[in-house]
Amino acid sequence: MNAVGGRSRFERGRRLRCVLRTSILDGAVFSIMVGLGETYFPALVAKLGHGQVAVGLVATVPMVAGALLQLFTPPLVHRAGSNRRWVTLSTSAQSLSLLVMAAGVYLGPPPLWFIFAAATLYWAAGLASGPAWTDWMGREIPPPVRGRYHARRSRWCQAGVLIGLLAGGFTLERFAGGVIGDGPGARPEGLLAFAALFLAASLCRAVSTGLLLTQPEHAPGLRAQTSILNRAELAHRLRHGPEGRLLLYLFSLQAAANMAQPFFNPYMLAQARVDYARYTILLSAAFAAKVAVFPLLGRFVAGAGAARLLAIAGIGLVPLPLIWLWSDGFWTLLAAQLISGCVWGAYELASFLMFYRAIREDERTSVLSVYTFGNAFSIAGGSIFGGWILALPATSPGAGAYTPVFLASTLARAASLALLYRFISRPHGADDERRAWPAIALEPVAVRPAAGSVDQADLHVPR
Repeated sequence: MNAVGGRSRFERGRRLRCVLRTSILDGAVFSIMVGLGETYFPALVAKLGHGQVAVGLVATVPMVAGALLQLFTPPLVHRAGSNRRWVTLSTSAQSLSLLVMAAGVYLGPPPLWFIFAAATLYWAAGLASGPAWTDWMGREIPPPVRGRYHARRSRWCQAGVLIGLLAGGFTLERFAGGVIGDGPGARPEGLLAFAALFLAASLCRAVSTGLLLTQPEHAPGLRAQTSILNRAELAHRLRHGPEGRLLLYLFSLQAAANMAQPFFNPYMLAQARVDYARYTILLSAAFAAKVAVFPLLGRFVAGAGAARLLAIAGIGLVPLPLIWLWSDGFWTLLAAQLISGCVWGAYELASFLMFYRAIREDERTSVLSVYTFGNAFSIAGGSIFGGWILALPATSPGAGAYTPVFLASTLARAASLALLYRFISRPHGADDERRAWPAIALEPVAVRPAAGSVDQADLHVPR
């Protein structure tokens, strides 16, 4: 009897180790796709000569369209009857979007609407898979090993993004020629290099999907306790709960920041005239700074609390766009990227901890879908307003055109501090400073200048 029980425990342990290894490999391959693929959409638009506004908006507008589509995730997951089925359908669609982009570039030059449409499909599929994957893995990974597993997976994901970034930058520097194209309709040299990058990214996502298909799902139908909140319940929660005050600040800050943030891409490519190699180094610098500072921030939170870190980060985010007004050389741009990565890392850790802790497990899929949409809508709204300023006839040409955009972002960030004070000055609804904070692992879903990356988080609340 004991021998049988021992063999059974051994088999369960062996299967679990296989699941963990496969999931970590899936995360690494997915992250290589992030570094190779969507990261270089703005560089492609610049290469095709579509102008500074289009270069900025391609990184944000498709995100909000994708976030709108992923709002239908909770009922669709229920209809599919399986988290794994929904996740693999979504990741297959994401791989297809990159394949379509590669084909369009190879046969191109593709029109701007085509790039935006493919990018929208990419974001819709990627964002739709996130909540279901989190729910799926949350059920499969036992709580005692969850923290170690996600910490290890997070490190492999971060390494994968850097590998993809460096491989993509090397490929473009070696084979893509000049950074700025002659204008829409012209076929610049080096498009084949972009097509190869997107094809490689598509293959990475296909491999990731294959690995996901090998993962078990012991609860293929969602549990009866899983709740889908209706609009009235969500509106009541956001109006009257502390999470509503927090969300109001987070969304306003994202809108303010993204008046400027998407336009750091055209500023670097068109005005600072960095080549592909230096562009990749600058992107990698902000991402690496965020990764490096993360353990220090975790220790700060353990001692001082997430609310204090959020206050410090919120103040630190205000002057960041001003640094770029004096950053027209590579080394000053590099310093700006390193500072930005550290400050944004502090903001993301604090905001994730303060917000996600309030989500009930049975409502996670619904609330994450709504939060993802609101965050993406704020990002896109801010970027569209920044693009409008940049496109004004009165805006001076050249590097000076970015001055009103960066100033507007700085002023809006400063104004958002009033909402931050409104949240911090009131009780947060829990004894946050006296309880142990949950472990957190970040998985990058996109790389952005001045912020390092756009991340999704998985938290492991101690029991």
